[in-house]
Amino acid sequence: MNKDNKFFCIEPYVSMSITEPGKVYACCLHEGKKVTNTEDVWNDPYLKSIRKKFDRGEIPEECDGCVENEKHSDGRSSRRLDTNRNWLDLHGNYEDYLDSDSPYRFDFQTGNICNLACTTCSSVYSSLWGTLSKKTLDDRWHRGINPTSMIHKKEDVPNINLKNLEWIHFNGGEPLLTDVHLKTLEKIPKEQRGSVRVEYNTNGTVKVDTNSEKYKIFKEFRSVTMTYSIDGIGDVFEDVRWPAKWDKVRDNIDHWVDQVYTTSTKDNWFFMIGFNVVKSAYNYDKIDETLNYITERWTDPVQKYLNMGDFDMIFLCNDHRSMNFLDEDFAMFKKSQKYLRETEEMYRLRKTSNL
Repeated sequence: MNKDNKFFCIEPYVSMSITEPGKVYACCLHEGKKVTNTEDVWNDPYLKSIRKKFDRGEIPEECDGCVENEKHSDGRSSRRLDTNRNWLDLHGNYEDYLDSDSPYRFDFQTGNICNLACTTCSSVYSSLWGTLSKKTLDDRWHRGINPTSMIHKKEDVPNINLKNLEWIHFNGGEPLLTDVHLKTLEKIPKEQRGSVRVEYNTNGTVKVDTNSEKYKIFKEFRSVTMTYSIDGIGDVFEDVRWPAKWDKVRDNIDHWVDQVYTTSTKDNWFFMIGFNVVKSAYNYDKIDETLNYITERWTDPVQKYLNMGDFDMIFLCNDHRSMNFLDEDFAMFKKSQKYLRETEEMYRLRKTSNL
């Protein structure tokens, strides 16, 4: 590790991400490459090249998203900063883990099956957007993504050595719509599960009851966190995360929080909650209202109940298409022909559906 590297990131040394079939990533924000070492994905040449760049004190071009986020002081964070801070809190140093022979952290996109067509998403990550986009007029595909080449399916459980695993993160699509996440959890050795933290990014449309047969495996792990994607409340939420219904999602989150209250960090297992908020041209002027609602209804009460202090439970970031935008930039973009054409076609497609 280059001691003078001010942009060091622990992710490539301890983490692996599969967010697209046949491709491997150092983290879910990287632009990954096709796996060439299928027998030992952890030592794939692409992942090794990322590590070597950090060893030399270089910033890989794949890290542009974090570089851009860290330029601003408007409350947004970065994947790099969050991961480094959490790693040091748990392990105390980086040096002992720079030659790991298998991942400690694993990001897994379980597929692109999704029941929502969010304004900031596309047919790459949403099967519903794929269905809608095929009805697009004049090649005006949402976010410029042609859906005809997209395959929408759940992924196979990956063949990866999980002997060092401490953290696993499921996203999609909507990971709770298929059984891939549960089959992956079952693959983790039973004697190891008590040391593994499990996290989901979910749109909140699926109710999770840990007393049910389906989800009872959760109690075998050190912790399970549901991180809900909430980009607004009420009508704003329903517009950005169409066709989800705010009342149902709010009630599903309330139900999970009730289960959080049944546990504590002193137990062998516990449940936790988090929120992912994406700022875009569709909600930038409602972000403060959204954050205040989430804080007052969910995060503050949970923090007080578990005596967690100022533990950060809300991740705020910009829409990936507008990483360097400030509020005035979003306001200007809303006046552009690109935005007007995008929204016109989006709302037309919504009307053609039966949802």
